[in-house]
Amino acid sequence: MTSYQLDENAIEAVARDAYDRCHPDDTFDALKQRSQFSKEDGGLLRQWLAFARAKAGVVAGIKADGFGPQP
Repeated sequence: MTSYQLDENAIEAVARDAYDRCHPDDTFDALKQRSQFSKEDGGLLRQWLAFARAKAGVVAGIKADGFGPQP
């Protein structure tokens, strides 16, 4: 694993925190469970994980093209 690859557990933690803050009457775990049976919830889950990857990439200094800071 390179220093630019993001840990999926960390990505999920970011998504979970953001989702739970935005949806106080729902949980990220419930969304994950529903996503197995619902296309809409599956799409929402993918969007929240994509948001978390983008946020983690910005924090890590990774650009959209997948390359980080160059020496």
